[in-house]
Amino acid sequence: MKRWALVLVVVGGCAGRLHEYGEEYQEFYGSPSAETQSENVERKKIMHWRKDPKLKVRVGFLEKYRVRLKGMRDWRELYYILNPGGTDRLGFINEDGKFFRYDRDGRAVKVGEYAVIDTGVKVFFGFPLSDNLGFEDLDPYKD
Repeated sequence: MKRWALVLVVVGGCAGRLHEYGEEYQEFYGSPSAETQSENVERKKIMHWRKDPKLKVRVGFLEKYRVRLKGMRDWRELYYILNPGGTDRLGFINEDGKFFRYDRDGRAVKVGEYAVIDTGVKVFFGFPLSDNLGFEDLDPYKD
């Protein structure tokens, strides 16, 4: 009888401790994603010019997405670079600032890693770093 009492005390003590340290505060965190989710946060025009800002030319679009992968709790940022018509994806920028361009077969080829997005976009399109680049909001009446 004393042995059973000792076993119950030990098991009861361990069970209480497991609750304290495991997922005690799980109701305060979002549950892991059951499937990959993405949503478009913003879309901007990529404008390029050399010296005169009146001679701006749209060279593409930059779309920012929030992505949550299957099994993850946190959202990540991902940027897509689109062609001037906004119909085809030319490449993407991941959360770490690594630029990738799609080749003819649809594979992602690394272009480089840049801390500043506009510098990376200049290299992505092959513009000299002395050129100017701007990101403008879309005008619903023009674009």
